[in-house]
Amino acid sequence: MQASSKNDTGYGEQLVASLARQLEVEHGRGFGAKNLRHMLRFDEVFEAEEIVYALSRQLSWTHLRSLIYIDDPLKREFYLEMCRSEGWSTRTLQGRLDSMLIERTALSRKPDELLTSELATLRDQGGLGPNLVLKDPYVLDFLGLRDRYLE
Repeated sequence: MQASSKNDTGYGEQLVASLARQLEVEHGRGFGAKNLRHMLRFDEVFEAEEIVYALSRQLSWTHLRSLIYIDDPLKREFYLEMCRSEGWSTRTLQGRLDSMLIERTALSRKPDELLTSELATLRDQGGLGPNLVLKDPYVLDFLGLRDRYLE
């Protein structure tokens, strides 16, 4: 059975590569194999058409491409809502991801139900609740420290 799995993976990769070549000829550079894999991942993560339409009007493809690889749905929604409500650039988003922003908020020590509730409030009212505020208001990412440091 394992050999079949490897063959299926190889076939899938060949199919994506072949489709990418065809789409690039017909529609241009944006349809390479790597981008097609991003599109497939996007479809897996955001299944509802209404959500996709709303997101595409508010965030760029670069934003979405960064967000689709966050495996934890609550964490992904946190960053998505922060991008949307705070107007983060893709550079800001990547910086927040690299600095583990969500782990530095009060929410990281609360149950998932609270995070879900806070995200719903942010989405509906656009305001940051006290649980979404950083524990420490000083962001010292510019120091370039390579390890995690506590106060």
